[in-house]
Amino acid sequence: MRVLRRMAIRIVIVGALLAMAVVPALAQDSGSSDPNGNLEPAVTVTTPAAEPPKLDWTYRYMIPAGLVLGVVVIVLTSGQYFISVVRTRYRIVDE
Repeated sequence: MRVLRRMAIRIVIVGALLAMAVVPALAQDSGSSDPNGNLEPAVTVTTPAAEPPKLDWTYRYMIPAGLVLGVVVIVLTSGQYFISVVRTRYRIVDE
């Protein structure tokens, strides 16, 4: 009786090892007639053309507003300098 149990256990173990070796090999069969073994996709997926990303609102509004504000500050500072320094530096003397 013990001999039959040991023999049955060995047969089950050998069968399990054989199944673990054979089943993955059968799963690798492509089923196609391609001699190189290249697999064909089941569904062809086309990727859409990549659109350029939209700029954030900071790039569209804040940066141009900052540039315009910088130009205005430079113009006003130059005008203020002219009015306060250059205009008072030279005076016309009556002859």
